[in-house]
Amino acid sequence: MANDSPAKSLVDIDLASLRDPAGIFELVEVVGNGTYGQVYKGRHVKTGQLAAIKVMDVTEVNEEEAVRVLQHLLKKIGQI
Repeated sequence: MANDSPAKSLVDIDLASLRDPAGIFELVEVVGNGTYGQVYKGRHVKTGQLAAIKVMDVTEVNEEEAVRVLQHLLKKIGQI
């Protein structure tokens, strides 16, 4: 069954209103590391269901620099 609610953009989400995920999952072990953080094998505390959980490092983003990098990347992709 399709979800009838409209998809929200990340810009539209009020991060302060989201529930703290601490206590919902138990982090079992690190299964990978990447540019933006670590991926853990996790277990839902109530159900025991296993899940992959990405924990991202929090950093300040210079929006202007991010836009410049994205524009550069898009130009490069256009040359392929």
